[in-house]
Amino acid sequence: MTSNAAREADEAAVVAANEAFYRAFAARDLAAMDALWARSTPVATVHPLGELVLGREWVMETWQLIFQDPNQPRVVMGDALPALLSADAAYVTCREFAGGGAMVSTNLYVREGGEWRIAHHHSSPVVMLQG
Repeated sequence: MTSNAAREADEAAVVAANEAFYRAFAARDLAAMDALWARSTPVATVHPLGELVLGREWVMETWQLIFQDPNQPRVVMGDALPALLSADAAYVTCREFAGGGAMVSTNLYVREGGEWRIAHHHSSPVVMLQG
């Protein structure tokens, strides 16, 4: 593969990983969510209005709690920008829509064993600033 073709393939793979992340989120599928997260890279997450959660065990525990909450609205992804790559790391910015509200999200991916896995998810409510 040429360098440009390899980069395009990586970009497509990161976009696919991001879409899989939101499919698992919408389906409340803990096994699918677990399969998407990095294993050898340290991971972290910040859920809306939440604290910084460090470490794979704690990150997965937060997903379990979110998926078990019957009041958790369904979350869908929209307005994703193209994946931005640098060697074996990439990120995707997008919006999350849930319960009539919008959040902005950044998802960081790392390449592990040839697969793109999420290492950091940060989602925050959209705040409209007035000038």
